[in-house]
Amino acid sequence: MKFSNILRILALLLVFLGIRKIHELSSDPKAEKDFFPDIHHEREPLDESPAHLPFSQLGGTINDASGIDRTAVYGILSITSEDELRNALRFAREQKLPVSIAGAKHSMGGQAFATDALVLDMRGFNQMSVDIKSKVLTVQSGAIWHNIQDYLNPYNLSIEAMQSIDVPTVGGTIAVNAHGMDHRIGGIASTIQSFRLMLADGSIQTLSRSENVELFQATVGGYGLIGVILDVQLTLMENLVYNEVRTIMKTQDFPVAYTAMVNDETYHMFYARLSTAPSSFLKEMIMYAYKVVDQPASLEPLKPESNVELTRFVFNLGRKSYVGREIKWLGEKYIQPLLQTFPQSRNQIMHRSYAYLKNNLQNNSDVLQEFFLPKEQILPFIQGLGDILQRRMVVTRNVEIRSVHKENILLDYAKADWFGVVLYLNFDVNEQDMKHIQEAHADLIDLAQSLGGSFYLPYQLSATKAQIEQSYPEFGKFLELKKKYDADLLFTSEFYKKYGLCD
Repeated sequence: MKFSNILRILALLLVFLGIRKIHELSSDPKAEKDFFPDIHHEREPLDESPAHLPFSQLGGTINDASGIDRTAVYGILSITSEDELRNALRFAREQKLPVSIAGAKHSMGGQAFATDALVLDMRGFNQMSVDIKSKVLTVQSGAIWHNIQDYLNPYNLSIEAMQSIDVPTVGGTIAVNAHGMDHRIGGIASTIQSFRLMLADGSIQTLSRSENVELFQATVGGYGLIGVILDVQLTLMENLVYNEVRTIMKTQDFPVAYTAMVNDETYHMFYARLSTAPSSFLKEMIMYAYKVVDQPASLEPLKPESNVELTRFVFNLGRKSYVGREIKWLGEKYIQPLLQTFPQSRNQIMHRSYAYLKNNLQNNSDVLQEFFLPKEQILPFIQGLGDILQRRMVVTRNVEIRSVHKENILLDYAKADWFGVVLYLNFDVNEQDMKHIQEAHADLIDLAQSLGGSFYLPYQLSATKAQIEQSYPEFGKFLELKKKYDADLLFTSEFYKKYGLCD
């Protein structure tokens, strides 16, 4: 399609929608989404904060990035030091309070809080330093990746593995063993040299692959249920410069294209985005691959995301509109390349907060889901994925493919070099739409497992205990170690209450 024709379509669409609707679809959010009526506390919180504890909130509620998991809490403590953390754990033990550990709260199933828990907000615990010669970052667990990238850029160093979005905390990333765009590396577990952990009794242990191995394997990917990560040493790499190579292809051609890309050592990062347009739903994709170029990276400050309002507008067009989803896909194929310039540094490519995902749409939200497949099963899974999403009438905003690897941790989601399929699903916050999302999640877990794959735990609590045990055969051992190192079950979450206490 000619670029002039695309512009005409967009112009007609703008006139059709009108200024008010355009503003609604493109404007910055006024507040974080927080759905459902007030929740009554089972246990009354304090009327006044103890002087020795840094309460930022007494009582009230907490929610995650989805906005649909509002939960009443005893209170929230903003932790900035080890002494504050140790005092908080002592207070919790004395008051017989459960404790939950929260960062950016991007897990979407109550993994960062529990009803009437004392919540530790770790985002103020964020100091960092770098050993330039050995390329090692020492960083406290509450630091967010966006700030870490800004810190490392003048040293011409870069993170090896993190989420594709840069707003989670280091501790949260380790707690879910998150992965990112670098297909050579996979999850963050492989980049950890060591870290310190505070246990429920306030004692501190140093963990690595050779020291306190049992604890290491339970804590990485352990969803904050073993203890509080204090600081971690992460291996870094040079902040290389890349060109982006975009290839539009039929989905059936992806396995061959991926194999060719991954066998070329000059490619370091990749992801593939599938069409969510009705006319080509999951049958067409764009593969984004990043190829090293021989030039130095700029040491200038990293640039913020551009065209946020325009991208949000186009992204939101597809919320309920079939035409909007077609426009979004045309924009990704033909307009997006015109708005970007390459080469870019690794830090700049990974400096993505995806601000356009946040919006002012009323009674509407999005959730993530992810499934992991042996590489030879990726096409059968995508075929089944399309059938399930359409049968369950789920609005699909985004579908991406990533690369993951097996790690030596208890709750490992990959058994070999597998693919991850990430879904970003939209729904109106009502009983019917939310039921469709839950049913689709359960169906997709069954589909992935029927193909020898698994699913990711940081999202909705739709899975059965049997499904978890099939995808995570060491889950029982993990629960045993939880009780060994946290005998009073101080650390908890809605996730643990459902799956750890259900026997």
